Amino acid sequence: AVDAGSVRAIREALGIPKLIKCLDSDNIGLKQNAAGALFRLAVDAGSVRAIRDAGGIPELIKCLDSDGAEVQQNAAGALCRLAVDANNKQQIKGYLNGSGHKLKSTWFSWGKFNIIIKKDSNNRV
Repeated sequence: AVDAGSVRAIREALGIPKLIKCLDSDNIGLKQNAAGALFRLAVDAGSVRAIRDAGGIPELIKCLDSDGAEVQQNAAGALCRLAVDANNKQQIKGYLNGSGHKLKSTWFSWGKFNIIIKKDSNNRV
C-alpha cells in the first residue's frame, strides 16, 4: 500500500514530471524504477491527472517496447490505473493504436503484463 500523504508530497514537490523524464533513459534500472514509482503513485485522482498532464501516457506506452520485462510490467500497471479516468482511457487507446499495440482484453480485466500485445511487422497480432 502507498501512503496517501507520501503520494501527495511527491506530487506537490513536482516529482511526477521528473519520474516521467526518467522513462526516456537508456538505463533499464532507472526506467524500471520510474515506471514502478508511477504505477504506485497512480492511486488517486490528483496523481492520475498529474501523470497525464506531464505527458506520462505516451512515455509509459513507449516503455511497453522496452527490453526489460519489469519495465513493461510497471508501465502496463500504471496504464491500467490511469485508464480508470475516462479522459486518460481515450488518450491511452489513441496512443496504443498509433504505436501498433493492441488491447488483449477489456479495460477492466487488465493485468500487469499480459494485457497488451504488439503487432508484428506485417500488422498481424
